[in-house]
Amino acid sequence: MYVAAEAAGTIPGRLEAARLGPLAPFLDEKGRFKNDGREPGRLPICHMYHPPGLLNDNEVNRLIATAIDVSTKMQERFGIPLRLIIIDTLLAAFPINDWNSPAEVSRVMDVLARIARKTGAVVLGVHHHGKDVSRGPAGSFALKAASDLVLSVFAETDNEGNVTGRRITVSKLRDGQTGWGCDFVLVPHKIGTDDEGIDIMSAYLEPTNGTAGFGRPRPTKPKTQSHASSAFDEALAEALDNFGADEPLNGVGPRTRVVPLAKVRDVFHEHYKPEGRSDNPQDAIRSAFNRGLKDARKKGTLGEGQWNDTDWIWQP
Repeated sequence: MYVAAEAAGTIPGRLEAARLGPLAPFLDEKGRFKNDGREPGRLPICHMYHPPGLLNDNEVNRLIATAIDVSTKMQERFGIPLRLIIIDTLLAAFPINDWNSPAEVSRVMDVLARIARKTGAVVLGVHHHGKDVSRGPAGSFALKAASDLVLSVFAETDNEGNVTGRRITVSKLRDGQTGWGCDFVLVPHKIGTDDEGIDIMSAYLEPTNGTAGFGRPRPTKPKTQSHASSAFDEALAEALDNFGADEPLNGVGPRTRVVPLAKVRDVFHEHYKPEGRSDNPQDAIRSAFNRGLKDARKKGTLGEGQWNDTDWIWQP
């Protein structure tokens, strides 16, 4: 859910570029797939043009109620709940008098935390660096101190505004490792034409690599997939082939190849061989299945939903 407190008019174009830009090689002039004429699916994103004043308790409650309603509709349409609320920017959404005041900034951070608690979503406030980017967000230290997560976005620019490099890094993570980063580029994409026939352009983001630090590669050991995780992936693929069906997600969303979770469990139990000796092989297999399911959720390679009294899963 994108709360556009400033530059709201640019958001529809950005979303359209994000939806269609990466698919451009596969689309015809009307924006439909060349092979079958289908229109690409919508993104599970909504936007709010006129956000309430977020220093007012009643208005914060209204935003929370809206987010909960949005989550219900996303679950119905896409099979996933609302997981992220972006407030862009904090400066426009919270008209406090002094961003250098720890007390006033703490009021802002308390509101963000309250929205997160009530909605179950991550709340991400967009804010700017100060003149010295090494010191983090512009304003009081409370901005960074009260945050569970800080993503820092950098650009290398010259005096004329030409950009030669863009990068996003994890500069704070309360319960994890910091320092991971990713270079990216903005790819222009035509989203329409104006009344005079001039192209209207926006852009979508394309990651280029994942490295540590700004411009410094990080040597990493490739992660080896666990026995349970790889076995789960194989069971899901086999179950989709043998028992899958093309269903509209939650009965109303886009048609997707889905399979009952119980069928994946059956295939897993049929093929999985526990490593080492076990006094209770069935318990070992059940535990391995649960680990594989948990790993798939972490990797984001699994979609889940429930309709027609059945638990369904699919590969997004």
